[in-house]
Amino acid sequence: MKWMISVLFALGLGNLWWVQAQEPSPQEKTRPSEIERMREEMLRNIPPEFRKLFEQQFGDSFFDDDFFDNLEEGKIPPQSPFSLPRAGRMQDSVNRELRNRRIDRNEKLAARNLLSFAPVSKDYSRSVVRVVEGDGKEGLSFATCVSDDGMFITKASEISGVSTLRARQGSEVWDAEVIEVNQRFDLALIRVETENFKPVQWAEGHPEIGTLLVSSDESGRPLATGVVSVAPRPLTDQDRAFLGVEPVTVDEGVLVNSVTEGYSAAEAGLQAGDIIVQMDGRATTTNHQFANDIRFKKPGDEVDLVILRDGKKMPVKVTLKSLSVSPWARLGGEMGAQMSSRMSDFDLAFQHDTPLWPEQCGGPLIDLEGRVVGLNIARSGRVRSYAIPSGKMSELVSDMMEKASTSTP
Repeated sequence: MKWMISVLFALGLGNLWWVQAQEPSPQEKTRPSEIERMREEMLRNIPPEFRKLFEQQFGDSFFDDDFFDNLEEGKIPPQSPFSLPRAGRMQDSVNRELRNRRIDRNEKLAARNLLSFAPVSKDYSRSVVRVVEGDGKEGLSFATCVSDDGMFITKASEISGVSTLRARQGSEVWDAEVIEVNQRFDLALIRVETENFKPVQWAEGHPEIGTLLVSSDESGRPLATGVVSVAPRPLTDQDRAFLGVEPVTVDEGVLVNSVTEGYSAAEAGLQAGDIIVQMDGRATTTNHQFANDIRFKKPGDEVDLVILRDGKKMPVKVTLKSLSVSPWARLGGEMGAQMSSRMSDFDLAFQHDTPLWPEQCGGPLIDLEGRVVGLNIARSGRVRSYAIPSGKMSELVSDMMEKASTSTP
């Protein structure tokens, strides 16, 4: 359970850092430091073995007074888990722990417990394939058969950018290609060069809360079970703006200490070492003020920055992306789960607690009567996975196949 404690503790330190978002008044500065009080309480309650684990991860000086002094001044030390490179490495470490951990025989993921659900999933042994890149064996996602002529549906974001797409089941491998994509539901319709598969039949409507569910692998074996926990709803309420920089207060404004590749700041050309002096015509004086201003923005908003680079001022326009895909959202929400690259912003999905790996999305979700009641579309937390209800899937697949047929010469 060390990986779980590590993440919980990192989040605890995040709370320490976040309480600095508002500058204290002169009266508040005369009172004992809230951070110091929390620090003392935290260190007093940390198990020795856990403290050792964190010191190994973040350096021997992690618990030094200098760390908390810097934290109180709004600075983020290089060894901090809140630096973006550290967050990424910590997430990778947690993921390795999760994948390699020993499963207790009393857990629902234990082989003997899953075996009892084999009669439910066995009929789908020729309805699911594992999507891979080139000659690789490690899956990118599952894909579910939706027609007699080799059409399958899968999770689009997991196969995006793959040049050589193939489908695999056991020792059999077939070429595959993307035919149609639905961005709102993160679905891709692919054609697999085989006709030896059985399309699934989508049940009407959606499963009720409390329904026990089974997820099948490409061989028809049960790989995980779960229960419906939240009824279908739009999942568009998690988006907040994310810039993708590590801000540090300096005399001239806010220093960009690091830039996260693939996010708004990097796409706009911001570089580590730039100093942000204005945002939308307002002087930028502290990292807290800057972070608070960004937090009130929405994904898609444009912000006009003025930066100092090599002693010269220059304007930069940035289009903000969603926080739901940021490393902080992933680390903060992970809590014992490796999450999907896209885990929200679906027009309709229901929530269940099946523990899936990201590459296990795209497969069918089956109730105890053997009916396909949904398609697994994302893992979003330790006890939170999402599926598109079967009634909606039937509609979406028909629409995508119709579009594919009209666009094919």
